[in-house]
Amino acid sequence: MITVLAGVNGAGKSTLLGSNLRDNNINYFNPDEVARQLMNNESDLTPMEANSRAWIIGKEFLERAIATNKDYVFESTLGGNTITGLLMEAAKNGTEISVFYCGLESPELHIKRVKERVAMGGHDIPKIKIRERWLGSLENMMKLMIVCKSISVFDNSTPITEGKPKPRKLFAFSDNQWINQPAKDMPSWAKPLATTAMKMLNIR
Repeated sequence: MITVLAGVNGAGKSTLLGSNLRDNNINYFNPDEVARQLMNNESDLTPMEANSRAWIIGKEFLERAIATNKDYVFESTLGGNTITGLLMEAAKNGTEISVFYCGLESPELHIKRVKERVAMGGHDIPKIKIRERWLGSLENMMKLMIVCKSISVFDNSTPITEGKPKPRKLFAFSDNQWINQPAKDMPSWAKPLATTAMKMLNIR
């Protein structure tokens, strides 16, 4: 099983999804953590170089897990075509894919959350990259949903209080059956995903 913790930068993947895994002693590949480790080990490495190298390491781990049929859990924005393509090809060849997707109501909120993270010592992401990934991630998610074993989608737009996010599960399905049917008050950003899921499950 390949498990993806997906969402654009600032969505809350690590806080919402990753921390739950770690609490249950389940490790996962977090490219941001790897990039920080690389920069700590190599003081002359720029953030861009560290992020690029961490992405390559994660891609190689994913390819190895697919090739050897091993379980693998990792974070991804799904903003580009490479990782999405690898996952879709793997699913077509029999690998089970599960995606937990976390989103926010707008690119501006992602930018705001990243800015808050930077103020606390986190790494920055260019605004233009966030806006590009916000569109690309949703488009890739709609493609990927068709071949996944299970999907869970969360909205994390509610203001964070006491340092803790208050996510809302919008819908979830597994093995072509609803676990949680789409929320009636679906946020605008998630409507294309919900529509794709409803069409897909009705057809199946």
